Amino acid sequence: VKDDSSQINSCLDNTPKDCRIILITGGLGPTHDDITQNTLFEYYGIKPVFDKEYWELLNSRMKIRGRSLPKINKNQALAPEDGKGRIIPNSFGTARGIHIFNNDVDIFAMPGVPKEMKNMMKDTVLPWIHNKTKNKIHVNTLRTTGIMESSLAEKMRDIIEVSKNIEISFLPQFTGVDIRIISSEKAPLEETQRSINERIGKYIYGTGSDILESVVGKMLI
Repeated sequence: VKDDSSQINSCLDNTPKDCRIILITGGLGPTHDDITQNTLFEYYGIKPVFDKEYWELLNSRMKIRGRSLPKINKNQALAPEDGKGRIIPNSFGTARGIHIFNNDVDIFAMPGVPKEMKNMMKDTVLPWIHNKTKNKIHVNTLRTTGIMESSLAEKMRDIIEVSKNIEISFLPQFTGVDIRIISSEKAPLEETQRSINERIGKYIYGTGSDILESVVGKMLI
């Protein structure tokens, strides 16, 4: 989606009616093309409030570095009016995120800078979603290499067949195949993971977000 208010509005207009959470990234900076914040405020009828305390904090940070903050950065000190939303702190930059309350739909707008966005997701958005979710979902990922997706499926056929209420997915990538295990209960998931480890353990190099290059590098140290 371009930095265009009409395109952003169109996306919001066409959001499925049963959608309860909307995640948006980018367009929260200080320049003329950073229009996400103002577009959301206008779309949801929210009055922006100037956060003087945050503006003074930004200025003090710049003074420590011997620099002054341009006035165009003032839009980064705006916040939604009380009861309509809240600010999401940014530990790595000046552009704070926004959590908008719109009846039974929650909208999260985060910076486009990957490091800043990921930190907000980890510290604020995902914990909020987890607390709001009635049916908890447990997810484990096993990362494999040196074996094809079809071969993995063949070796694990009986495990997949007997694993009731467990969703097992194969996700091929350049370095190998990820095996994603999903369950609403933790114990069956862990039991299934143990069975998979016993069956194809020699192909598993890590779990979760482990990176093959990093794992190999640590082995060589």
